[in-house]
Amino acid sequence: MATPKKRIKRGWQRDRSGCVVVQFTAPDGKRRTLRFGKEKTDKAADQDAAMLQKLIESVRIGGISDQKQMNVIEAWLASIGPTIGDKLVEFGLLRPIDDAPRTQLGAFLTRYLSLRADVKNGTATFYGHTERNLLAFFGSDRELSTVTKLDAKAFRAYLLRPKPEKPDDVPADVRGEGLAANTARRRVSMASQFFAAAVDGKIIDENPFRGLCESVRANKDRMFYVVEANALKVLEACPSMEWKIVFALARWGGLRTPSEIDGLKWEHFDWANQQMLIHSPKTEHHEGKGARWMPLYNSKHPELWSVLPNLMRDAFEQAEPGDVYVLNRLRGHTNLGTTMRKIIKRAGVAEWEKVFQNLRSTRATELIDSYPIQNVAEWMGHSPAMLLKHYAQLRTAMFEAQGRAVADDREASAAIILQSGSGGEGQDGSGEKKKPAVTRVFAESREFADSSSGQYRTRTCDPYRVKIVL
Repeated sequence: MATPKKRIKRGWQRDRSGCVVVQFTAPDGKRRTLRFGKEKTDKAADQDAAMLQKLIESVRIGGISDQKQMNVIEAWLASIGPTIGDKLVEFGLLRPIDDAPRTQLGAFLTRYLSLRADVKNGTATFYGHTERNLLAFFGSDRELSTVTKLDAKAFRAYLLRPKPEKPDDVPADVRGEGLAANTARRRVSMASQFFAAAVDGKIIDENPFRGLCESVRANKDRMFYVVEANALKVLEACPSMEWKIVFALARWGGLRTPSEIDGLKWEHFDWANQQMLIHSPKTEHHEGKGARWMPLYNSKHPELWSVLPNLMRDAFEQAEPGDVYVLNRLRGHTNLGTTMRKIIKRAGVAEWEKVFQNLRSTRATELIDSYPIQNVAEWMGHSPAMLLKHYAQLRTAMFEAQGRAVADDREASAAIILQSGSGGEGQDGSGEKKKPAVTRVFAESREFADSSSGQYRTRTCDPYRVKIVL
């Protein structure tokens, strides 16, 4: 019987039975032997020996910085089977699964958030809210690897449950944060971002929040149209010129508050062309969306542009020499809404939720009524779809105007029918039977079909008027 070929120079050899054998020196200095089996081809044996040497070298230097090479080694380890894997653990080349490093939620969040110094203050604040919710629900000592998809769903339910007045008297498993649906969606999405970072860092294998994230939806129930009469009362109740500027720029300028107002400078006003340059921190990461021009005045609809240009002119004349920013004392305040609600209450008008967002929404709705949607979207700093989804409101006045138009059409139709007369069978004395009179509205909605049936064909170009007639 021929002795099997040896390949000691390649780092392996076959024994008398044909089994591939690899001998090496382990990190502990001892000589070790691994048997990979008889079914291995020479090419596969070469690969096993080479990968084993890479694994030994990585253990000696304390790890591999090259992620691509690490992925290759991990793929090889997954293919060799548990028997050889146990041997590698025994020889000190692999760590047992039970001894894998365990990362606690609190420590991970602290480390991750420290690495996100690149985000804006508003985003950092939102990170902090989500961190607080996660730690309150799971606890800072909870291991990341033990959070399941069921736990993630329970966390979402926790955010939506009403917040008890006395949390200490309520069991932990039924407590809640009482958040609005959209706020809960944002925080679940942020929690998913945190756990996705843990997956990227090889801390956990799967993101339990994946699939739970939903897009923020427009909440029409919280929309409020601030009519100009009430807006003028609030403007009058503002205690200082700076508060008047904050309110006016939100209501008649449609600016995001406070982010876009904070950065507004006097040099951004083009008084000659009646417009202002608005820098938007929220959208500056999108190409071409860092700044936009907003009209201060437009002669096409002067009634919509009467308040803001006059107020800003007065503020400019009252500004101190050398002032750069429009706001000085209020600049940098992130909680303007609390004081603004007090001003609204002092003005004696109906209070509304989401103070500044509804002021912006009111302005968008006004402009949509009078200008092309693409112009309004450019002025407001949104896409037309986003503008219609989150900001455009359907006002009661629109229903009333539509009702008056329908009534006017019906009255006109009835008048034309009465004017057709009732002069006997032929109406014109000819004795011939005439076709029914066709009203103006009916004629615009249908076209007469000259056929034996005497029916009218419905026109598809104006179904609204067809509905009125029928």
